Order: sequence, then C-alpha cells, then structure tokens
Amino acid sequence: MVFGVLAQLAEFERATLIERTNAGLAAAKKRGQRLGRRHSLTPHQQQEAKRMREKDDKTYAQIAALFGVSRSVVWRSVNTS
Repeated sequence: MVFGVLAQLAEFERATLIERTNAGLAAAKKRGQRLGRRHSLTPHQQQEAKRMREKDDKTYAQIAALFGVSRSVVWRSVNTS
C-alpha cells in the first residue's frame, strides 16, 4: 500500500515536470529563441572548408586544425552542404 502511494506520487511529479518543461520550451519559442546546440562552423566557414577541400586539395585533418574543430565536423559540413 505504501509503495502504491509512493508510485502515484512519483508519477504525478513526473507529469508535473514534463508539463513545466513543455511550457518553458513553448515560452522560449514564443520569444523567438532558437533551441538546440549551435553549429561548430558558421555558414561562411562551411563554404570556405568546401572551397579548401575542392580547390586547395587540403585534407580534412588540415582544415579541421585551421578551424579548431574535429575532422568529422569538417567532413559533415563539406559533404552535406
């Protein structure tokens, strides 16, 4: 019986937490804030990385060292943009 009460209390608290989180996200969107992690490279840097790869024949590791990011970030930005 005690476990049942505690389980209901925990379930209620979890529902309340989700409700508050969703309300906060909705308020942030309404204020115009962008949600999520920022990109490691700016659009200009992505274009420059692509140019370096195609025209200057630099390796992904060399480009990554210039911008201070990992090789996978450079590879993703060059091959998806």
